[in-house]
Amino acid sequence: MVYDTKQFDLGELIPEILKDTMSPVLVKNSVWSSYAQKSATKVSADPDKVRQVLINLLGNALKFTEKGGVKISTEVLKNQVKVLVTDTGRGIPSNNKRSSFISSSKLASVSSP
Repeated sequence: MVYDTKQFDLGELIPEILKDTMSPVLVKNSVWSSYAQKSATKVSADPDKVRQVLINLLGNALKFTEKGGVKISTEVLKNQVKVLVTDTGRGIPSNNKRSSFISSSKLASVSSP
């Protein structure tokens, strides 16, 4: 895989992704999203790859959040930026938590109790 590493600001990228991932259906169902930036978030990475990862994380969070919301926040830790995505969705069943981080796995849809 080839990476096109550049310096960019996550603080500019994340609100753009949130705007692109929120649909009128989610807004109608009272699903909200927010971004909390704790400090400057300049990073050196491939912006297209970072964008795709964040779109996937936010997309999954929004997909499984029927009411409430999704929050994304960043935190600078020494020479790294930590990105947190939290939501009010039903969560990943305990028996699927390990496999959800394997690149080729996809969790089956589970109905909420």
